[in-house]
Amino acid sequence: MIDRTSLGPQYELQLAAKNVPLHDAVHFGRALGVHALQGIGATGSVTTTLRLSGSAWPPARPVLTARAEMRAARLLIPGLTEPLNLPRASCRFRRSNHADPVIAVLGTSVFMAHLSHHGARVNPWKFDLRANRLALEQGALWFDALGLRRPLPLLERLPGLASFRGSARSGRANLLAAWNAEGRFATPALSYRGVILGGFQGTFDLAGRIVRMSAATFRAEGGRGTAAGMVDFTLSPPLLSAQVSLSDVPAKALTERLPGPVSNLRGSMSASGDFHTRGLAREELAENLTGQMELRLRDISFGDFDPLGTLAEQSHWGKLDAVRGPVTAPPTILDVEIRDRSFVLKSLGLDLSGASLEIDGTYAWTGAMTLNVRADLRRLRRRWLARDDSPQPSELRPEVRLGGPIDHLVVNPQAGVARAGTYRGGERLR
Repeated sequence: MIDRTSLGPQYELQLAAKNVPLHDAVHFGRALGVHALQGIGATGSVTTTLRLSGSAWPPARPVLTARAEMRAARLLIPGLTEPLNLPRASCRFRRSNHADPVIAVLGTSVFMAHLSHHGARVNPWKFDLRANRLALEQGALWFDALGLRRPLPLLERLPGLASFRGSARSGRANLLAAWNAEGRFATPALSYRGVILGGFQGTFDLAGRIVRMSAATFRAEGGRGTAAGMVDFTLSPPLLSAQVSLSDVPAKALTERLPGPVSNLRGSMSASGDFHTRGLAREELAENLTGQMELRLRDISFGDFDPLGTLAEQSHWGKLDAVRGPVTAPPTILDVEIRDRSFVLKSLGLDLSGASLEIDGTYAWTGAMTLNVRADLRRLRRRWLARDDSPQPSELRPEVRLGGPIDHLVVNPQAGVARAGTYRGGERLR
């Protein structure tokens, strides 16, 4: 059909097709200049309606309006290490592009997406993306640019995908650079190495090889959390930073996984931290991890474990009478630094039964722990059991160093430090 107007002759062409091989439809779209289809390989079929309109004279690039319904499609996208399966997708293209809804499967995750783009090509895509679940260990394997898994060579041998070979090579480095999108991602279960964040949702901005996350919320171990962060792929290795806070987490959610009597610790915990690392693989990320954490503990109970009595006996200070009821402690704030693959506890003040303890130390990721304890026992409310050489409470201001696995800490010799029961008034007891 030709329409002659004051602007010159115009034309309009409409095409409809059912169950067209998706590879042919993608090739046709690329020939018409649909930028989103460049480098895409595809199998499956599509039902589509196309409308081309424009100026017949003077000749001008046609305006494409298209609607496509895909079922059981499979896309090979340069930069992804495995195919993107699309059980269902509905797409509309014009000056404003929409893909709504899109159901996609990668690995064991099923995604429901709503995508839209308005205006100039430089404008970001808008997205609302949901997943039934997402394991970060698995998700990291999907991106070839991360180098954690090579694409399957078999994919390049599938019928109709021979042209994908060349585009894949360039796409590996360009997939992240091509991202220009902002929107929301949500999933009921986001996991990493056994840690599950429930009800996760956050706002993401992907542009210029930088991924920013803001206003993320989640549930973890019975508490509530918020997070913000960034991954900067312009640097090599990439830089990751995050700010995380947790509130109202039961202490047993963390301590019951630890060996020894510390597993009996109960109470509630709130935490906040600022973390930085660089790398791609887990080992590299762990090696470069640094950060600061503040842990706020309240309603602390050690249950039947008597930390003060055990410390006094193993350090040869003397023996205390048995506690009656659970051992408790007042609210406590722990300042922890992460560096050199260790958690470093800064000086902590703790009151136990009137004894004032000052504690600092380190916990290495290998499981080794060191604790320096300075105790002021002069106001101790518990009785010392009678012993001929027992020191008097007014004289006890000892120091001790503990080391070893967390479930089997032993007293280590400490040069130049007077041990209670060994010295009195600067003189050795006889």
